[in-house]
Amino acid sequence: MSYFIKMLVFCAISLSMTTSPSVANSDKIRKAGFLIDENRHQEALSLYEEILKEGTISDDRQKSQIFNNMGYCYYTLNQAEKALLYYKRALGLNQSYPICLNNCAVIYMNRKKYQEAFLYLKRAYELDKENIKVVFNLFVVSYHLDKKDEARFYLSEAFQIDERYTEDRFKNKNIGYRDIERLKKIIHK
Repeated sequence: MSYFIKMLVFCAISLSMTTSPSVANSDKIRKAGFLIDENRHQEALSLYEEILKEGTISDDRQKSQIFNNMGYCYYTLNQAEKALLYYKRALGLNQSYPICLNNCAVIYMNRKKYQEAFLYLKRAYELDKENIKVVFNLFVVSYHLDKKDEARFYLSEAFQIDERYTEDRFKNKNIGYRDIERLKKIIHK
């Protein structure tokens, strides 16, 4: 075998044995997702931080998803300030990210800052009118801002998108039972 052919074979074998950064990152990102699914949020955070430190992710959308996931991890670890910081980092890279906009709104809703939450949710709704979480949260925020017509509209939309989800969510929100029944009657007329 000639020297040239030996070098080609060696290079081909060498290349097949190394993992490209994008493949390695994909595996790590997938693993971090599994860790989140298993409620191992601190481990997922460590893995995401490792990926970001490597500096091999150049795609802003992918980075935005990582920041959003990190925000979610911090949120589940009861670190709302850090969660909000990472959600906003994600939005800095991708302003058209309805899930992330909703996540920011949830933090403001938990703080009873309904006007701020409303602004994030309206942007998310403009991007995805079928996102049940966004639509239901718009109902809740509108209700708390005493925007009854808007609350009825979003509640009606929520029931049309996913009635079961909407019914289940009522149990977790600070809305009076009588108000809920009254709103449901108005909607179903």
